[in-house]
Amino acid sequence: MPQCWDARGLEYTICRDFKDNDESDFVLLSRGTFRWAYPCLKAQVADVSPVFREMFANDSLKDGELHLGVDALMTELFLNHILPKQYPSRFVNTDWNSILPVCNLLRQYECTSLADQYLYQSSLYDPKQHRFAAFVLACQADHLQAACRLLKRAGPSETSGSGKGASLRPASQSWTAKDVDGLSTAWLWALTCAVQWADKLFKLDEDGNRTGDAYWTAVVGDFMSRMTSYFSNTSSSWRD
Repeated sequence: MPQCWDARGLEYTICRDFKDNDESDFVLLSRGTFRWAYPCLKAQVADVSPVFREMFANDSLKDGELHLGVDALMTELFLNHILPKQYPSRFVNTDWNSILPVCNLLRQYECTSLADQYLYQSSLYDPKQHRFAAFVLACQADHLQAACRLLKRAGPSETSGSGKGASLRPASQSWTAKDVDGLSTAWLWALTCAVQWADKLFKLDEDGNRTGDAYWTAVVGDFMSRMTSYFSNTSSSWRD
């Protein structure tokens, strides 16, 4: 495999997946035990990211390289979204251990529509112990549809992973002050009311939980209704 070295003298393996490899004019570098360099074209990256566009305009990447600060897998997933023709996806990623940081990376580089699309697509898969963090990300992205998908699929993760990661039930003792701060006042209010309403409709199961699919479907319906009715006559966004 071809090699290259960064400005500090660290060795990287050059990824040969880039379709315009001979024309590349800078590289994205991953971190980790196995370091990879991903050739790119400035014009193509700048076209999808205002942050990159400003970097190139200010000539802040004089060495022709940028350390993304994530491992090779997350770097590839990031490139799958910003340069899908040059770095086509080789698999469907359903692991929220990498979905969350890649969504945040896309938002960091102001690829907002791509981040929202990835979040919405990924909300089809159970976040398991990351269920609350995924819901917070949907709130911060102002993405009500993704939030409803996550709530509707909360049953299995709430049952099997109730002790791992914060619950989506506001009354849960797993919530911390930091967890509460991650949600806007409106989202926290709507979720709390929806869960309290569903609690009155469904009895506890044999394990003392209210985690069935029907329960979370009811939560979704009430959550959506409250969000819609509350903001339908205001200029506020879901996030406000």
